Amino acid sequence: MAESRPATVKQPIQSSQQKAATGHPLTAIGSIPIVKPSVARQHLKILVYGYPGVGKTVFASTANDDPRTKPALFIDFEGGTLSIADKDIDVVRVTEFKQFNEIYEFLRTQNHYRTVILDSITEIQKLNMLGLMAEAVKLNPNKDPDRPLIDDWGKSTEQMRKLIRHFRDLPMHVIITALAQEVKDERDGSITVKPSLPGKLADEICGMLDIVGYLGVMERTVEGQRVSTRQLLVQPMSKFIAKDRSNKLGQFIENPTVPKLLDAIIPKTN
Repeated sequence: MAESRPATVKQPIQSSQQKAATGHPLTAIGSIPIVKPSVARQHLKILVYGYPGVGKTVFASTANDDPRTKPALFIDFEGGTLSIADKDIDVVRVTEFKQFNEIYEFLRTQNHYRTVILDSITEIQKLNMLGLMAEAVKLNPNKDPDRPLIDDWGKSTEQMRKLIRHFRDLPMHVIITALAQEVKDERDGSITVKPSLPGKLADEICGMLDIVGYLGVMERTVEGQRVSTRQLLVQPMSKFIAKDRSNKLGQFIENPTVPKLLDAIIPKTN
């Protein structure tokens, strides 16, 4: 009769307290790496919104002007790249929402681009809804393609949440632009300016990104001359939604560029 082998005893995983007692720094909990806040997020995750013509596209394209953020991939939905025609930046024009899967999978596994720009999330949501309604009409020819119902809005919102989270979590700099909208509070009549997205999504996207800035044009008189400057508001003020999780940008940045933000948040290293 063959000699039986003793059963293999699985060693218990040491607790964080047990490992810490050895004096060695902890590097993981099970298979999950432990990192410090300074290295947990080394990429800009930005939402810039504003009214048409204030320079959102130009601002985003400045990511291609700095070696820390270039090369950048510009994903165009608005067909508004004329303002950056002089830029040497790669552009892809998306015409169907499903094309995002290809772009995301490419960016998730590549090591070429350092920045991705989505211009604009307002138009992306409209593209998403158009696709959903087209599919709904195929299933029900009597459905009005211009009158989305509550279920349609709910499905579009969930798909947009997933899109924003997936792109936000890419290991690269992410810049998203949006149009601005004024929303009136029916209770007290107050007006809030926020990204132009339907329902709760306008507030949720602000919670998903590290920096939310309202880009506007300010006019002032200098030596008798009217001078216009662009300002990126990154702290809540009056009716404008804005935030800066880094707490390094102040209240606003005058004539903002991506390199300016990067210099303040993640200084250059020699």
